[in-house]
Amino acid sequence: MSGRMLAAVTAVVGAGTCFVVVLAGCGSTSNVGSTTSSGDATGFGKQICSSAGADKPGYTNGVAKIPGVASKLSGAGSTFVAPILSVWTKNYASVGNVQVAYQSIGSGGGVKQISAGTVDFGASDTPMKDSELAAAKGGPILHIPLTLGAVVPTYKVNGVKSGLKFGGDTRGKIFAGEITKWNDPALTAR
Repeated sequence: MSGRMLAAVTAVVGAGTCFVVVLAGCGSTSNVGSTTSSGDATGFGKQICSSAGADKPGYTNGVAKIPGVASKLSGAGSTFVAPILSVWTKNYASVGNVQVAYQSIGSGGGVKQISAGTVDFGASDTPMKDSELAAAKGGPILHIPLTLGAVVPTYKVNGVKSGLKFGGDTRGKIFAGEITKWNDPALTAR
């Protein structure tokens, strides 16, 4: 299988601006399913992105179809990206006459299946490690970011209703393990 890819779903936490595509509006991962070979989503509730034309890109595809290319693709991996993939694959099937079957089995499963060469593409919340890339069968794997997801800090501390400060520097220190207590002055400063 040549031209395999791992679609990386990238999580970004920054000290400044964070660019985010909010996928929560395109479906729910609380009832994750898969996409059938006909492009229909299974196991998903009604999705906002698939109603009233919201799933249409607003432009036509000017890329000519290449003779002899695959008419079926299979993929597996990330549950986070599954709702938007169900919309994309359905639309792609209607204009490209290519059926895409996607199994939302988790990022680790996507890495395992693309590494074993059992799918045409995998999806993972993080890029593959160098050791995973080296062990993959079937040739080089190309990482193509599809979406961005935000990491949002939430808290429930008894006696604290609101007011903890989660600026960029503070979040960085929390994730680096430099802030380990909820009463740290960086979190409680007014």
